Amino acid sequence: MRAETSAPRRSGTMHVRRADPAHAEVIGRLIRSLAAYEGHAAEVRFSDSQLRRALSGGVPRLHALLAECRGEIIGMLTYTVDFAIWVGGDVVRVDDVFVSESARRKGVGTALFDGLARICAAAGMTARWEIESANASAQAFYRSLGVDIGPKIIARWSEHAIRERAASQPLVGLKPCSDPVLTLLSVADEPGRSHAAAALYQHNVDRTGIDDRAPVGAKLVEPGTGRMVGGLWGRTELGLLFLEMMFIEANYRGKSCGGRLLMAVENEARARGCLRSVVETSSFQAPIFYQRFGYQEFGRVPFGAPGHARIFMSKDLT
Repeated sequence: MRAETSAPRRSGTMHVRRADPAHAEVIGRLIRSLAAYEGHAAEVRFSDSQLRRALSGGVPRLHALLAECRGEIIGMLTYTVDFAIWVGGDVVRVDDVFVSESARRKGVGTALFDGLARICAAAGMTARWEIESANASAQAFYRSLGVDIGPKIIARWSEHAIRERAASQPLVGLKPCSDPVLTLLSVADEPGRSHAAAALYQHNVDRTGIDDRAPVGAKLVEPGTGRMVGGLWGRTELGLLFLEMMFIEANYRGKSCGGRLLMAVENEARARGCLRSVVETSSFQAPIFYQRFGYQEFGRVPFGAPGHARIFMSKDLT
């Protein structure tokens, strides 16, 4: 793994994008360049078709970020997503990082890791990778990103050693996998939910080619005390603003606080290119409030409680 040792200002023409199966050939070329640079070219055995298959599918086995400048791929970061037992959720394991020689010391490595940070933050994941203990410059670069570097020793079990060990031991019978066990949940299962949410979001990105989910919100703070007295939270994604939760303390209601929050968040969504806003509320909550600001009902589902319903509303932001 090679990284930059400094992070100067980036060129305005450079951008980082997710790789897709069509990039298998260029990723393969960069990995081979990295292996040659580190003196391990003879250890490279993969084929571009293997990379293409690994990058494909609803949940790819391999992911990559590419730095592109004026139509040329100048850097890459490859990673996989695994389950981390201790944290009870997904973790990104960075594999290869490489920047073309002509593009080094120009902020490309920083841009790649910034892109990875956004992906991890959106899915609630952490990231890990290996660094050679003698590579002090790389360690300094990673520390500049806020990375913790520990003293752990990496153990690698080679194919040859594994075959020798397996051949010298008696065969142990393994039970075949059974069908998945269904368990009804009556309490929150945040690790499971986070895992499913990350996989579903990755599926959406693979199908649409768009990776733009980002949180959005605003809050009201009481002067003098600094206490939060209200807020609006949501997200922007695929050209839509999703309003998820609004709260205002009782003694601040009826003072245009809700309108201020809503207009601020809508303006930010417009700046991000959103065309419409979507919200769901209950008949006893805020449908009239949203109607005053141009939201129109497009559906409702009656509650079990007579006379009340869940209401779905939208607004054109253009």
